[in-house]
Amino acid sequence: MSHRSGKKKFIRSVAEDCVLHMKPEDKAYIKENPYSIEYHFGYALYIRNHYIYDEGSKLDFAYEPDQLSSDIMTYIFSLLLPGEYIYGDRFIEWLFDDRKFIAMRKAYREKYGHSPMEIILKYRKIDSVDSDNSDESIENSLSLIDNLIRELAEKVWDTCSILTMVP
Repeated sequence: MSHRSGKKKFIRSVAEDCVLHMKPEDKAYIKENPYSIEYHFGYALYIRNHYIYDEGSKLDFAYEPDQLSSDIMTYIFSLLLPGEYIYGDRFIEWLFDDRKFIAMRKAYREKYGHSPMEIILKYRKIDSVDSDNSDESIENSLSLIDNLIRELAEKVWDTCSILTMVP
């Protein structure tokens, strides 16, 4: 087994074990708040202490504990939000790492009763055309994320009608 597949298998098995043993209210909270940095000193620390440090000497791949726990956390998001959070997708991971998006996602779900996947997929498709790791590509991705958040805000707050009410 390659080091890469060993790492992927470890991430998947830890994430699946975490979800299996998670309380329903914790699953619900994570589904509403899939913002990875929020879990760094909480649940991700639990992952580091109970899985990574315990298994570290047995792992056959190089790793940095904080990054590995973050990868596991994002895999947990993908398990709890199938079809919405796509593990390993750069655009999706950056999008969900934006606190403004998390807030707009919540507001959109409250107003419409579902996630804004149609809008997310529209911008993700545009991003996938030019998704290398060049500075220009990264800037383009971040600009698309800003535009996506603006579109969500427009749909949630109906800013056009608000602006027309101003004399």
